[in-house]
Amino acid sequence: MALLMKIDGTQETVTPARGETFSLKELQGYVGGHIELVWLYSGEETTGLLVVNEEGMRLELAPNWQATERARERGFVNPWGLPILGDVLVCGLEEID
Repeated sequence: MALLMKIDGTQETVTPARGETFSLKELQGYVGGHIELVWLYSGEETTGLLVVNEEGMRLELAPNWQATERARERGFVNPWGLPILGDVLVCGLEEID
């Protein structure tokens, strides 16, 4: 089970169509295009992933402030200080095929 964090501030719990893992096509559908993975950490341990639209800047997607805050709380540092853009899927590594 994963969490879809939308730019409008709403959240939705989603599950993979195949039961255990999301396909690439599903991931692309949730974020609206090519995907990029943002790793989340607690100390040295990976605590999850944010699946984001790889072309968020080029497509001029709106900032996703709740996903940006979650990423910052878990050690992600954007080298340009920019927020995460577009809808984001929060999931575990084991949920990606």
